[in-house]
Amino acid sequence: MRYDNVKPCPFCGCPSVTVKDIAGYFRVKCDGCEARSGYEGSKASALIRWNRRSTDTAPKS
Repeated sequence: MRYDNVKPCPFCGCPSVTVKDIAGYFRVKCDGCEARSGYEGSKASALIRWNRRSTDTAPKS
């Protein structure tokens, strides 16, 4: 499925992901190579985690 504002997979570049709900915890899975994020308490948090990259600039406090 395609979601708005979701970055492509950092490993294979596939733009399509699936959000899995497992007992109230959510994770994002790449539809291309099946890379997965960690679990989060909401779908929105899982998508934010998926979009986070090590090269992103840290927020200023």
